Amino acid sequence: MLLTLKAECVSIIVSYIIVVTNEAVVMLDFYFKLKFEGGVFGLKKLNLLIFMAGIILLTACKNNNIDAKISTGYAANEIDQPQLMYNGNIFYYWATGFDEKLPEGYIIADTIEHVDNENPPSENFNGARVDTEQEIYYSDSDNTLVYVKYENGYAKFSLEE
Repeated sequence: MLLTLKAECVSIIVSYIIVVTNEAVVMLDFYFKLKFEGGVFGLKKLNLLIFMAGIILLTACKNNNIDAKISTGYAANEIDQPQLMYNGNIFYYWATGFDEKLPEGYIIADTIEHVDNENPPSENFNGARVDTEQEIYYSDSDNTLVYVKYENGYAKFSLEE
């Protein structure tokens, strides 16, 4: 399929080059006739033609691959933000770092039991973009935050902002 897309892309570009070349020859002829007669309209028209041809060439091919990566680096059908379900709520990681210290009053709740990177967690101790067996810590005094243990510290997960 990728080969077919590339062949179509090349075909489109070649067609545009032929059309643009033919138009450019006509425009150059028109330009030189006007220039010798003192006109500048042909130059503006030629510049516009070259600009339009450049835009067409730059936008002629686009990637229609369904499995294309998006800007996060993950496949388009996968969750890109780490999240987990605890106590019936989904907690999200908001890029606060993986090396925080565990605040006082937080105790271990359990570990991540199941990871599914394509669907949001639907059961307690399930997650996305986390690892199984990672420890989850909670506090009785703040039910809006949980912490997950990582190699160099802890990451703060909170309810959706």
